[in-house]
Amino acid sequence: MISADKCETAAGQSLKELSKLVKTSWFNRKHNDVEVFSDGPCMFYMYYKKPGALYFGSERMSGYSVGVGMPEAELHQFADTISLDMDYQKMLDLLYARARKNPAPPHQF
Repeated sequence: MISADKCETAAGQSLKELSKLVKTSWFNRKHNDVEVFSDGPCMFYMYYKKPGALYFGSERMSGYSVGVGMPEAELHQFADTISLDMDYQKMLDLLYARARKNPAPPHQF
């Protein structure tokens, strides 16, 4: 869980935190996730190592998210290339563009 002053500018910071969490995770989890709060829930990331899928969206209960097929190495590389202050809309646009080329593979949540 991350607390942010402004939800709109926390997308980059949150993805970097997710990447760090996945990289240093010694416990084999079904998925790793980061939820951002700013005066309440505002966005989330969820990453499944198997089958290699990243989900991003507004707060979880909204059901609004985008899924991208992304192996772990690509997740780390992508996180390294974005700025800390990237905003929600820019991140959504980037991930939608990637999802068109490489949608998340079907799996059970």
